[in-house]
Amino acid sequence: MNFYFIFYFDLAERICHSCFRRQDKLQRCGQCKFSHYCDRTCQRAGWAEHKQECAAIKNYGKAPNENIR
Repeated sequence: MNFYFIFYFDLAERICHSCFRRQDKLQRCGQCKFSHYCDRTCQRAGWAEHKQECAAIKNYGKAPNENIR
């Protein structure tokens, strides 16, 4: 496992996918379990952009690598 891969997924779990604030405790998307959000407000705000990615992640069956995203 290379450094970039670890760094990428570490940040994916600590940065809100809607407002991009960095926090230690974020809530995961209940559907794909990959995207993280500050709260429901951020999740709703980001849903229009996340909707297609969410479906693709669920169909793929696991979190994507940086090439797929």
